[in-house]
Amino acid sequence: MDDESHTSVIAAPPPVRPCTHDWSGGYFSTTGCQIPQTCLDRCLSGDPGRAGTDGCAFLRRLALRFSDGYGSEPRESLDGPPRGVCSEGYEVSLRTDPVDSHPITLVLHPPFSCEREETFARPAIEALHGAAVEHWRLNQENEGLANEVLQCYEQVNLIFDISGQVADLAESSDVRRVLLEKLQVIYDADQVLCIDPDAEMVFQVAEDGRFSSVQADALLPHLRVEGGTCAHCESWPGHIEGVPLPSEMAHALRQLRVCGRSVVTCVDGDDFRKRGYGTSLWGPLRHGENRFAAVGVIRRGRCFEAGDMLLLDSALTFGSHILGNLRLIEQLKRTSFESVHALANAIDQKDPYTSGHSERVGFLARAIGQRMKLSPRQLRELEWGGLLHDIGKIGTPEHVLNKPGALTDEEYAIIQDHPARGHAILAPVASLAGVLDVVLYHHERPDGKGYPEGLAGDRIPLLARIVHVADTFDALTSTRSYRHAYSHARALEIMLEDTGSMLDTEVMDAFLDTLERLPQDHPEEYLRWFASHAQAE
Repeated sequence: MDDESHTSVIAAPPPVRPCTHDWSGGYFSTTGCQIPQTCLDRCLSGDPGRAGTDGCAFLRRLALRFSDGYGSEPRESLDGPPRGVCSEGYEVSLRTDPVDSHPITLVLHPPFSCEREETFARPAIEALHGAAVEHWRLNQENEGLANEVLQCYEQVNLIFDISGQVADLAESSDVRRVLLEKLQVIYDADQVLCIDPDAEMVFQVAEDGRFSSVQADALLPHLRVEGGTCAHCESWPGHIEGVPLPSEMAHALRQLRVCGRSVVTCVDGDDFRKRGYGTSLWGPLRHGENRFAAVGVIRRGRCFEAGDMLLLDSALTFGSHILGNLRLIEQLKRTSFESVHALANAIDQKDPYTSGHSERVGFLARAIGQRMKLSPRQLRELEWGGLLHDIGKIGTPEHVLNKPGALTDEEYAIIQDHPARGHAILAPVASLAGVLDVVLYHHERPDGKGYPEGLAGDRIPLLARIVHVADTFDALTSTRSYRHAYSHARALEIMLEDTGSMLDTEVMDAFLDTLERLPQDHPEEYLRWFASHAQAE
Protein backbone atom coordinates (compact mmCIF):
# COMPACT_ATOMS: atom_id res chain seq x y z
CA MET A 1 0.00 0.00 0.00
CA ASP A 2 1.25 3.51 -0.91
CA ASP A 3 0.13 5.32 2.25
CA GLU A 4 2.67 4.57 5.00
CA SER A 5 0.06 5.43 7.67
CA HIS A 6 -1.84 2.28 6.71
CA THR A 7 -0.36 -1.18 6.97
CA SER A 8 -2.01 -4.56 6.96
CA VAL A 9 -3.48 -5.81 10.24
CA ILE A 10 -3.32 -9.31 8.77
CA ALA A 11 0.19 -9.88 7.45
CA ALA A 12 -0.53 -12.10 4.42
CA PRO A 13 -3.97 -11.38 2.89
CA PRO A 14 -5.46 -14.24 0.85
CA PRO A 15 -6.69 -13.88 -2.70
CA VAL A 16 -9.54 -11.39 -2.94
CA ARG A 17 -12.99 -12.68 -3.80
CA PRO A 18 -15.60 -10.39 -5.28
CA CYS A 19 -17.76 -8.73 -2.59
CA THR A 20 -21.26 -7.47 -3.14
CA HIS A 21 -22.40 -6.85 0.45
CA ASP A 22 -22.80 -3.34 1.84
CA TRP A 23 -20.33 -1.74 4.18
CA SER A 24 -20.72 -2.50 7.90
CA GLY A 25 -19.22 -1.46 11.19
CA GLY A 26 -19.07 -2.63 14.78
CA TYR A 27 -17.33 -2.07 18.11
CA PHE A 28 -15.68 -3.98 20.94
CA SER A 29 -15.61 -2.69 24.51
CA THR A 30 -15.48 -3.85 28.11
CA THR A 31 -19.24 -3.35 28.39
CA GLY A 32 -20.28 -5.13 25.21
CA CYS A 33 -19.57 -5.84 21.55
CA GLN A 34 -21.38 -5.19 18.28
CA ILE A 35 -20.15 -7.60 15.56
CA PRO A 36 -20.17 -6.09 12.04
CA GLN A 37 -23.11 -7.37 9.99
CA THR A 38 -20.78 -8.60 7.25
CA CYS A 39 -19.02 -10.90 9.73
CA LEU A 40 -22.37 -12.18 11.03
CA ASP A 41 -23.64 -12.97 7.55
CA ARG A 42 -20.54 -14.52 5.96
CA CYS A 43 -18.71 -16.22 8.85
CA LEU A 44 -20.92 -16.61 11.94
CA SER A 45 -24.28 -17.73 10.50
CA GLY A 46 -25.88 -14.74 12.26
CA ASP A 47 -24.74 -15.84 15.74
CA PRO A 48 -22.47 -13.26 17.48
CA GLY A 49 -21.65 -15.80 20.15
CA ARG A 50 -19.53 -17.74 17.63
CA ALA A 51 -17.11 -14.83 17.07
CA GLY A 52 -14.54 -16.29 19.46
CA THR A 53 -14.55 -19.71 17.76
CA ASP A 54 -15.69 -19.45 14.13
CA GLY A 55 -14.55 -15.95 13.17
CA CYS A 56 -11.38 -15.16 11.33
CA ALA A 57 -8.15 -14.96 13.33
CA PHE A 58 -8.45 -11.22 13.79
CA LEU A 59 -12.13 -11.34 14.85
CA ARG A 60 -11.40 -14.15 17.30
CA ARG A 61 -8.58 -12.08 18.73
CA LEU A 62 -10.87 -9.12 19.32
CA ALA A 63 -13.77 -11.19 20.68
CA LEU A 64 -11.60 -13.14 23.12
CA ARG A 65 -9.79 -10.00 24.23
CA PHE A 66 -13.03 -8.50 25.53
CA SER A 67 -14.79 -11.69 26.62
CA ASP A 68 -13.68 -11.32 30.27
CA GLY A 69 -14.76 -7.67 30.52
CA TYR A 70 -11.21 -6.33 30.67
CA GLY A 71 -8.97 -8.50 28.49
CA SER A 72 -5.45 -9.64 29.09
CA GLU A 73 -3.95 -8.14 25.93
CA PRO A 74 -2.72 -4.51 26.17
CA ARG A 75 -4.75 -2.09 24.09
CA GLU A 76 -1.56 -0.64 22.66
CA SER A 77 -0.91 -3.93 20.83
CA LEU A 78 -3.97 -3.21 18.65
CA ASP A 79 -3.05 0.41 17.91
CA GLY A 80 -1.40 1.36 14.64
CA PRO A 81 -2.06 1.14 10.90
CA PRO A 82 -5.70 0.12 10.65
CA ARG A 83 -6.38 -1.48 7.26
CA GLY A 84 -5.86 -4.98 5.90
CA VAL A 85 -7.88 -7.63 4.05
CA CYS A 86 -9.82 -10.40 5.79
CA SER A 87 -10.25 -13.99 4.57
CA GLU A 88 -13.56 -13.08 2.93
CA GLY A 89 -11.96 -10.36 0.83
CA TYR A 90 -13.14 -7.34 2.83
CA GLU A 91 -10.80 -4.55 3.71
CA VAL A 92 -10.66 -3.88 7.48
CA SER A 93 -10.33 -0.47 9.13
CA LEU A 94 -9.61 -0.38 12.89
CA ARG A 95 -9.74 2.56 15.28
CA THR A 96 -8.67 2.53 18.95
CA ASP A 97 -9.20 5.13 21.64
CA PRO A 98 -6.60 5.91 24.35
CA VAL A 99 -9.40 5.91 26.96
CA ASP A 100 -9.76 2.32 28.18
CA SER A 101 -13.50 2.62 28.73
CA HIS A 102 -14.12 3.70 25.09
CA PRO A 103 -14.65 1.10 22.37
CA ILE A 104 -12.42 -0.17 19.60
CA THR A 105 -14.33 0.31 16.31
CA LEU A 106 -14.15 -1.87 13.22
CA VAL A 107 -15.31 -1.08 9.66
CA LEU A 108 -15.47 -3.63 6.81
CA HIS A 109 -15.90 -2.63 3.17
CA PRO A 110 -15.22 -4.06 -0.29
CA PRO A 111 -11.68 -3.46 -1.62
CA PHE A 112 -11.05 -0.31 -3.62
CA SER A 113 -10.17 -0.53 -7.30
CA CYS A 114 -7.86 2.48 -7.24
CA GLU A 115 -6.22 5.03 -4.97
CA ARG A 116 -8.66 7.75 -6.03
CA GLU A 117 -11.60 5.58 -4.98
CA GLU A 118 -9.90 4.97 -1.66
CA THR A 119 -9.33 8.70 -1.09
CA PHE A 120 -12.91 9.45 -1.95
CA ALA A 121 -14.18 6.79 0.50
CA ARG A 122 -12.12 7.89 3.51
CA PRO A 123 -14.83 10.27 4.86
CA ALA A 124 -17.34 7.43 4.65
CA ILE A 125 -14.99 5.17 6.63
CA GLU A 126 -14.55 7.82 9.28
CA ALA A 127 -18.32 8.35 9.39
CA LEU A 128 -18.86 4.63 9.97
CA HIS A 129 -16.32 4.67 12.80
CA GLY A 130 -18.14 7.64 14.29
CA ALA A 131 -21.50 5.89 13.89
CA ALA A 132 -20.13 2.82 15.69
CA VAL A 133 -18.94 4.98 18.59
CA GLU A 134 -22.33 6.74 18.71
CA HIS A 135 -24.09 3.37 18.66
CA TRP A 136 -21.93 2.28 21.61
CA ARG A 137 -22.68 5.54 23.48
CA LEU A 138 -26.45 5.19 22.95
CA ASN A 139 -26.31 1.59 24.11
CA GLN A 140 -24.47 2.75 27.22
CA GLU A 141 -27.16 5.38 27.87
CA ASN A 142 -29.96 2.88 27.30
CA GLU A 143 -28.30 0.41 29.62
CA GLY A 144 -27.89 3.16 32.22
CA LEU A 145 -31.55 4.13 31.93
CA ALA A 146 -32.57 0.49 32.16
CA ASN A 147 -30.45 0.10 35.29
CA GLU A 148 -32.03 3.21 36.80
CA VAL A 149 -35.52 1.87 36.08
CA LEU A 150 -34.53 -1.48 37.56
CA GLN A 151 -33.09 0.18 40.65
CA CYS A 152 -36.24 2.28 41.07
CA TYR A 153 -38.25 -0.92 40.85
CA GLU A 154 -35.93 -2.53 43.41
CA GLN A 155 -36.44 0.46 45.73
CA VAL A 156 -40.22 0.21 45.49
CA ASN A 157 -40.11 -3.58 45.79
CA LEU A 158 -37.83 -3.40 48.82
CA ILE A 159 -40.11 -0.87 50.54
CA PHE A 160 -43.19 -3.01 49.87
CA ASP A 161 -41.36 -6.15 50.95
CA ILE A 162 -40.21 -4.56 54.21
CA SER A 163 -43.69 -3.09 54.79
CA GLY A 164 -45.28 -6.51 54.41
CA GLN A 165 -42.88 -8.15 56.82
CA VAL A 166 -42.88 -5.47 59.53
CA ALA A 167 -46.65 -4.94 59.53
CA ASP A 168 -47.08 -7.50 62.32
CA LEU A 169 -43.83 -6.72 64.15
CA ALA A 170 -44.09 -4.84 67.41
CA GLU A 171 -40.43 -4.81 68.45
CA SER A 172 -37.78 -2.44 67.10
CA SER A 173 -35.20 -5.23 67.19
CA ASP A 174 -37.30 -7.36 64.83
CA VAL A 175 -37.74 -4.45 62.39
CA ARG A 176 -33.99 -3.83 62.37
CA ARG A 177 -33.26 -7.52 61.75
CA VAL A 178 -35.70 -7.72 58.80
CA LEU A 179 -34.25 -4.53 57.28
CA LEU A 180 -30.64 -5.81 57.48
CA GLU A 181 -31.60 -9.20 56.07
CA LYS A 182 -33.37 -7.59 53.11
CA LEU A 183 -30.37 -5.36 52.38
CA GLN A 184 -28.06 -8.38 52.37
CA VAL A 185 -30.26 -10.15 49.81
CA ILE A 186 -30.91 -7.23 47.46
CA TYR A 187 -27.23 -6.18 47.34
CA ASP A 188 -25.93 -9.76 47.32
CA ALA A 189 -23.58 -8.49 50.03
CA ASP A 190 -20.69 -10.26 51.69
CA GLN A 191 -21.79 -8.72 55.00
CA VAL A 192 -24.26 -6.14 56.33
CA LEU A 193 -23.38 -4.37 59.59
CA CYS A 194 -25.31 -2.10 61.92
CA ILE A 195 -23.27 -0.27 64.57
CA ASP A 196 -25.39 1.34 67.29
CA PRO A 197 -23.21 3.41 69.66
CA ASP A 198 -26.16 4.19 71.97
CA ALA A 199 -26.95 0.52 72.54
CA GLU A 200 -23.24 -0.38 72.38
CA MET A 201 -24.12 -3.20 69.99
CA VAL A 202 -22.99 -4.43 66.57
CA PHE A 203 -25.53 -6.35 64.49
CA GLN A 204 -24.50 -8.44 61.49
CA VAL A 205 -26.08 -10.37 58.64
CA ALA A 206 -23.40 -12.63 57.17
CA GLU A 207 -23.10 -13.74 53.53
CA ASP A 208 -25.10 -16.89 54.29
CA GLY A 209 -27.97 -14.80 55.74
CA ARG A 210 -27.32 -15.59 59.41
CA PHE A 211 -28.16 -12.74 61.81
CA SER A 212 -26.06 -12.15 64.93
CA SER A 213 -25.40 -9.42 67.48
CA VAL A 214 -22.50 -8.73 69.83
CA GLN A 215 -21.77 -6.30 72.62
CA ALA A 216 -19.55 -3.53 71.27
CA ASP A 217 -18.56 -1.37 74.24
CA ALA A 218 -14.90 -2.26 73.63
CA LEU A 219 -15.22 -0.92 70.07
CA LEU A 220 -16.43 2.57 70.98
CA PRO A 221 -12.98 4.11 71.70
CA HIS A 222 -11.99 3.26 68.13
CA LEU A 223 -14.98 5.19 66.76
CA ARG A 224 -14.35 8.48 68.57
CA VAL A 225 -13.13 11.41 66.50
CA GLU A 226 -10.29 13.46 67.93
CA GLY A 227 -8.85 16.45 66.07
CA GLY A 228 -10.48 15.45 62.80
CA THR A 229 -9.07 11.91 62.83
CA CYS A 230 -10.27 8.67 64.32
CA ALA A 231 -8.74 7.82 67.66
CA HIS A 232 -6.91 4.48 67.99
CA CYS A 233 -6.95 3.87 64.21
CA GLU A 234 -3.53 2.22 64.48
CA SER A 235 -4.97 -0.45 66.76
CA TRP A 236 -8.13 -1.16 64.79
CA PRO A 237 -9.35 -4.54 66.11
CA GLY A 238 -10.33 -6.15 62.78
CA HIS A 239 -13.08 -8.18 64.44
CA ILE A 240 -15.11 -8.32 67.63
CA GLU A 241 -16.35 -11.61 69.06
CA GLY A 242 -16.06 -13.26 65.67
CA VAL A 243 -17.75 -10.47 63.69
CA PRO A 244 -15.33 -9.08 61.03
CA LEU A 245 -14.96 -5.29 61.03
CA PRO A 246 -13.84 -3.71 57.73
CA SER A 247 -10.79 -1.48 57.99
CA GLU A 248 -12.64 1.48 56.44
CA MET A 249 -15.48 1.41 58.99
CA ALA A 250 -14.17 4.16 61.31
CA HIS A 251 -13.53 6.43 58.31
CA ALA A 252 -17.06 5.75 56.98
CA LEU A 253 -18.64 6.61 60.34
CA ARG A 254 -16.70 9.85 60.44
CA GLN A 255 -18.03 10.72 56.96
CA LEU A 256 -21.58 9.94 58.07
CA ARG A 257 -21.27 12.32 61.02
CA VAL A 258 -20.20 15.07 58.62
CA CYS A 259 -22.58 14.64 55.67
CA GLY A 260 -25.48 12.67 57.18
CA ARG A 261 -26.15 10.88 53.86
CA SER A 262 -25.13 7.57 52.32
CA VAL A 263 -21.49 7.49 51.26
CA VAL A 264 -19.25 5.02 49.46
CA THR A 265 -15.82 4.26 50.86
CA CYS A 266 -13.06 2.10 49.39
CA VAL A 267 -10.43 -0.01 51.08
CA ASP A 268 -6.80 0.77 50.32
CA GLY A 269 -5.15 -0.97 47.39
CA ASP A 270 -4.29 0.15 43.87
CA ASP A 271 -5.91 -2.87 42.22
CA PHE A 272 -9.15 -2.38 44.13
CA ARG A 273 -9.22 1.33 43.34
CA LYS A 274 -8.39 0.77 39.66
CA ARG A 275 -11.29 -1.57 39.07
CA GLY A 276 -13.76 0.03 41.47
CA TYR A 277 -13.75 -3.12 43.59
CA GLY A 278 -13.39 -3.33 47.34
CA THR A 279 -16.15 -0.85 48.03
CA SER A 280 -18.53 -0.64 50.96
CA LEU A 281 -21.70 1.43 51.18
CA TRP A 282 -22.69 3.16 54.44
CA GLY A 283 -25.73 5.09 55.59
CA PRO A 284 -27.49 6.33 58.77
CA LEU A 285 -30.44 4.55 60.41
CA ARG A 286 -31.76 7.44 62.48
CA HIS A 287 -33.36 7.18 65.90
CA GLY A 288 -33.58 10.79 67.03
CA GLU A 289 -32.73 14.32 66.02
CA ASN A 290 -28.95 13.89 65.88
CA ARG A 291 -28.53 10.22 66.70
CA PHE A 292 -28.18 7.29 64.35
CA ALA A 293 -26.89 3.77 63.96
CA ALA A 294 -24.53 3.25 61.01
CA VAL A 295 -25.48 0.60 58.47
CA GLY A 296 -22.72 -0.74 56.22
CA VAL A 297 -23.16 -2.95 53.15
CA ILE A 298 -19.88 -4.73 52.35
CA ARG A 299 -19.46 -6.11 48.81
CA ARG A 300 -15.88 -6.63 47.67
CA GLY A 301 -16.53 -8.29 44.31
CA ARG A 302 -18.59 -5.62 42.55
CA CYS A 303 -18.57 -1.83 42.79
CA PHE A 304 -21.54 0.26 43.90
CA GLU A 305 -23.29 2.77 41.64
CA ALA A 306 -25.34 5.91 42.21
CA GLY A 307 -28.56 3.88 42.14
CA ASP A 308 -27.24 1.71 44.96
CA MET A 309 -26.76 4.80 47.11
CA LEU A 310 -30.31 5.97 46.36
CA LEU A 311 -31.65 2.53 47.24
CA LEU A 312 -29.84 2.52 50.59
CA ASP A 313 -31.03 6.07 51.32
CA SER A 314 -34.63 5.07 50.58
CA ALA A 315 -34.48 1.87 52.63
CA LEU A 316 -32.85 3.49 55.67
CA THR A 317 -35.14 6.54 55.55
CA PHE A 318 -38.15 4.22 55.45
CA GLY A 319 -36.70 2.09 58.23
CA SER A 320 -36.03 5.19 60.34
CA HIS A 321 -39.68 6.26 59.98
CA ILE A 322 -40.90 2.81 61.05
CA LEU A 323 -38.60 2.73 64.07
CA GLY A 324 -39.63 6.29 64.98
CA ASN A 325 -43.30 5.29 64.88
CA LEU A 326 -42.56 2.25 67.03
CA ARG A 327 -40.84 4.49 69.59
CA LEU A 328 -43.93 6.71 69.75
CA ILE A 329 -46.11 3.63 70.17
CA GLU A 330 -43.82 2.37 72.91
CA GLN A 331 -44.10 5.70 74.71
CA LEU A 332 -47.90 5.52 74.50
CA LYS A 333 -47.81 1.92 75.72
CA ARG A 334 -45.58 2.92 78.61
CA THR A 335 -47.98 5.72 79.57
CA SER A 336 -50.94 3.34 79.31
CA PHE A 337 -49.12 0.71 81.36
CA GLU A 338 -48.36 3.23 84.07
CA SER A 339 -52.05 4.17 84.15
CA VAL A 340 -53.01 0.49 84.38
CA HIS A 341 -50.47 0.03 87.16
CA ALA A 342 -52.00 2.93 89.07
CA LEU A 343 -55.47 1.34 88.76
CA ALA A 344 -54.11 -1.97 90.01
CA ASN A 345 -52.56 -0.25 93.01
CA ALA A 346 -55.88 1.42 93.74
CA ILE A 347 -57.54 -2.02 93.80
CA ASP A 348 -54.93 -3.52 96.10
CA GLN A 349 -55.21 -0.61 98.53
CA LYS A 350 -58.82 -1.63 99.29
CA ASP A 351 -57.54 -4.87 100.77
CA PRO A 352 -54.31 -4.69 102.80
CA TYR A 353 -54.01 -8.48 102.65
CA THR A 354 -53.70 -8.48 98.83
CA SER A 355 -51.14 -5.69 98.44
CA GLY A 356 -49.05 -6.47 95.33
CA HIS A 357 -51.38 -9.31 94.31
CA SER A 358 -52.35 -7.80 90.94
CA GLU A 359 -48.73 -7.05 90.02
CA ARG A 360 -47.64 -10.60 90.85
CA VAL A 361 -50.54 -12.12 88.86
CA GLY A 362 -49.66 -9.93 85.87
CA PHE A 363 -46.02 -11.01 86.06
CA LEU A 364 -46.81 -14.72 86.45
CA ALA A 365 -49.40 -14.64 83.65
CA ARG A 366 -46.89 -13.08 81.25
CA ALA A 367 -44.18 -15.58 82.25
CA ILE A 368 -46.56 -18.49 81.58
CA GLY A 369 -47.46 -16.95 78.22
CA GLN A 370 -43.78 -16.74 77.33
CA ARG A 371 -43.39 -20.43 78.16
CA MET A 372 -46.35 -21.13 75.84
CA LYS A 373 -44.68 -19.03 73.09
CA LEU A 374 -47.52 -16.54 72.73
CA SER A 375 -47.20 -13.43 70.57
CA PRO A 376 -45.94 -10.08 71.95
CA ARG A 377 -49.48 -8.67 71.73
CA GLN A 378 -50.89 -11.60 73.75
CA LEU A 379 -48.11 -11.24 76.34
CA ARG A 380 -48.95 -7.57 76.81
CA GLU A 381 -52.65 -8.38 77.18
CA LEU A 382 -51.81 -11.09 79.70
CA GLU A 383 -49.78 -8.70 81.84
CA TRP A 384 -52.39 -5.97 81.66
CA GLY A 385 -55.19 -8.47 82.22
CA GLY A 386 -53.41 -9.78 85.31
CA LEU A 387 -52.99 -6.25 86.63
CA LEU A 388 -56.67 -5.40 86.08
CA HIS A 389 -58.39 -8.75 86.68
CA ASP A 390 -59.81 -7.60 90.03
CA ILE A 391 -60.64 -4.01 89.10
CA GLY A 392 -64.34 -4.80 89.61
CA LYS A 393 -63.63 -5.11 93.35
CA ILE A 394 -63.49 -1.32 93.46
CA GLY A 395 -67.28 -1.52 93.87
CA THR A 396 -67.18 -4.33 96.45
CA PRO A 397 -67.84 -3.23 100.06
CA GLU A 398 -64.71 -3.44 102.22
CA HIS A 399 -66.52 -5.33 104.99
CA VAL A 400 -67.11 -8.11 102.45
CA LEU A 401 -63.57 -8.04 101.03
CA ASN A 402 -61.93 -8.09 104.46
CA LYS A 403 -64.36 -10.36 106.30
CA PRO A 404 -62.31 -12.79 108.45
CA GLY A 405 -64.90 -15.56 108.46
CA ALA A 406 -66.94 -17.45 105.91
CA LEU A 407 -69.07 -15.41 103.50
CA THR A 408 -72.84 -15.71 103.37
CA ASP A 409 -74.54 -16.63 100.09
CA GLU A 410 -75.47 -12.98 99.60
CA GLU A 411 -71.92 -11.82 100.25
CA TYR A 412 -70.49 -14.49 97.91
CA ALA A 413 -72.89 -13.30 95.20
CA ILE A 414 -71.43 -9.79 95.61
CA ILE A 415 -67.90 -11.20 95.21
CA GLN A 416 -68.97 -13.17 92.11
CA ASP A 417 -70.20 -9.96 90.52
CA HIS A 418 -66.72 -8.35 90.34
CA PRO A 419 -65.71 -9.81 86.91
CA ALA A 420 -68.81 -8.36 85.20
CA ARG A 421 -68.40 -5.08 87.06
CA GLY A 422 -64.74 -4.87 86.00
CA HIS A 423 -65.70 -5.58 82.39
CA ALA A 424 -68.22 -2.73 82.51
CA ILE A 425 -65.62 -0.35 83.96
CA LEU A 426 -63.03 -1.07 81.26
CA ALA A 427 -65.32 -1.48 78.23
CA PRO A 428 -65.31 2.24 77.27
CA VAL A 429 -61.48 2.30 77.13
CA ALA A 430 -60.55 1.35 73.55
CA SER A 431 -56.88 0.66 74.36
CA LEU A 432 -57.94 -1.99 76.90
CA ALA A 433 -60.21 -3.96 74.55
CA GLY A 434 -57.74 -6.87 74.53
CA VAL A 435 -58.05 -7.45 78.29
CA LEU A 436 -61.85 -7.43 78.55
CA ASP A 437 -62.19 -11.22 78.14
CA VAL A 438 -59.48 -11.78 80.76
CA VAL A 439 -61.29 -9.59 83.28
CA LEU A 440 -64.69 -11.12 82.54
CA TYR A 441 -63.75 -14.83 82.40
CA HIS A 442 -60.79 -15.30 84.77
CA HIS A 443 -63.00 -17.19 87.25
CA GLU A 444 -64.45 -19.66 84.73
CA ARG A 445 -63.54 -23.34 85.19
CA PRO A 446 -62.90 -26.21 82.74
CA ASP A 447 -65.77 -28.21 84.31
CA GLY A 448 -68.24 -25.38 83.66
CA LYS A 449 -68.83 -24.58 87.34
CA GLY A 450 -67.17 -21.16 87.31
CA TYR A 451 -68.68 -17.69 86.95
CA PRO A 452 -70.08 -15.41 85.60
CA GLU A 453 -71.31 -17.47 82.57
CA GLY A 454 -70.37 -21.07 83.42
CA LEU A 455 -68.18 -21.55 80.33
CA ALA A 456 -66.33 -24.87 80.05
CA GLY A 457 -63.18 -26.24 78.39
CA ASP A 458 -61.90 -24.44 75.31
CA ARG A 459 -64.83 -22.05 75.30
CA ILE A 460 -62.96 -20.16 77.99
CA PRO A 461 -60.50 -17.75 76.31
CA LEU A 462 -56.89 -18.95 76.64
CA LEU A 463 -55.64 -15.73 78.24
CA ALA A 464 -58.38 -15.95 80.89
CA ARG A 465 -57.36 -19.56 81.66
CA ILE A 466 -53.74 -18.44 82.12
CA VAL A 467 -54.66 -15.58 84.46
CA HIS A 468 -56.90 -17.97 86.43
CA VAL A 469 -53.91 -20.25 87.14
CA ALA A 470 -51.63 -17.33 88.09
CA ASP A 471 -54.38 -15.82 90.27
CA THR A 472 -54.97 -19.12 92.04
CA PHE A 473 -51.29 -19.66 92.87
CA ASP A 474 -50.82 -16.14 94.24
CA ALA A 475 -54.06 -16.33 96.23
CA LEU A 476 -53.00 -19.61 97.86
CA THR A 477 -49.51 -18.33 98.74
CA SER A 478 -50.74 -14.99 100.13
CA THR A 479 -52.08 -14.30 103.61
CA ARG A 480 -55.78 -13.39 103.59
CA SER A 481 -58.13 -12.08 106.28
CA TYR A 482 -59.55 -15.58 106.74
CA ARG A 483 -56.33 -17.72 106.63
CA HIS A 484 -52.54 -17.71 106.54
CA ALA A 485 -50.55 -18.20 103.33
CA TYR A 486 -49.87 -21.73 102.14
CA SER A 487 -46.35 -22.83 101.31
CA HIS A 488 -45.40 -23.31 97.67
CA ALA A 489 -45.45 -27.07 98.08
CA ARG A 490 -48.92 -27.12 99.65
CA ALA A 491 -50.27 -24.66 97.10
CA LEU A 492 -49.02 -26.87 94.26
CA GLU A 493 -50.63 -29.95 95.85
CA ILE A 494 -53.99 -28.18 95.96
CA MET A 495 -53.65 -26.93 92.37
CA LEU A 496 -52.65 -30.35 91.03
CA GLU A 497 -55.69 -31.88 92.71
CA ASP A 498 -57.89 -29.29 90.96
CA THR A 499 -56.22 -29.61 87.53
CA GLY A 500 -58.75 -30.58 84.88
CA SER A 501 -61.76 -29.48 86.93
CA MET A 502 -60.93 -25.99 88.22
CA LEU A 503 -57.65 -25.32 86.37
CA ASP A 504 -56.74 -25.86 82.70
CA THR A 505 -54.38 -28.83 82.17
CA GLU A 506 -52.30 -27.28 79.36
CA VAL A 507 -51.83 -24.05 81.29
CA MET A 508 -50.88 -25.94 84.44
CA ASP A 509 -48.12 -27.79 82.58
CA ALA A 510 -46.69 -24.48 81.36
CA PHE A 511 -47.08 -22.97 84.86
CA LEU A 512 -45.12 -25.80 86.52
CA ASP A 513 -42.27 -25.37 84.01
CA THR A 514 -42.36 -21.59 84.54
CA LEU A 515 -42.23 -21.90 88.34
CA GLU A 516 -39.31 -24.33 88.17
CA ARG A 517 -37.27 -21.99 85.97
CA LEU A 518 -38.27 -18.78 87.73
CA PRO A 519 -34.94 -18.35 89.62
CA GLN A 520 -32.96 -18.64 86.34
CA ASP A 521 -35.29 -16.80 83.95
CA HIS A 522 -36.49 -14.02 86.27
CA PRO A 523 -34.05 -13.82 89.22
CA GLU A 524 -34.99 -10.28 90.27
CA GLU A 525 -38.73 -10.97 90.47
CA TYR A 526 -38.10 -14.34 92.09
CA LEU A 527 -36.05 -12.82 94.89
CA ARG A 528 -38.54 -9.99 95.32
CA TRP A 529 -41.77 -12.00 95.51
CA PHE A 530 -41.24 -15.77 95.76
CA ALA A 531 -37.86 -16.72 97.28
CA SER A 532 -38.92 -16.31 100.92
CA HIS A 533 -41.85 -18.73 100.50
CA ALA A 534 -39.70 -21.28 98.67
CA GLN A 535 -36.87 -21.10 101.24
CA ALA A 536 -39.30 -21.41 104.16
CA GLU A 537 -40.16 -24.90 102.97
